[in-house]
Amino acid sequence: MSDEEAAPVETALQRYQDREVGMRGAARLAGLTISEMMATADERGIVSNFDEDELSDDVDALR
Repeated sequence: MSDEEAAPVETALQRYQDREVGMRGAARLAGLTISEMMATADERGIVSNFDEDELSDDVDALR
């Protein structure tokens, strides 16, 4: 990944760690799918900050 491609990913991951965006928002910012963003976070040792509100939102979205 070039520096130009990495910059949005790093920004998205930082915003995710700062709880400014969820995983979905981080993926959107980085131009990745959610699964790609999750894999990227995992590769960097970034733990999930998935909370009950996000779970509730996801369950509602599935209904």
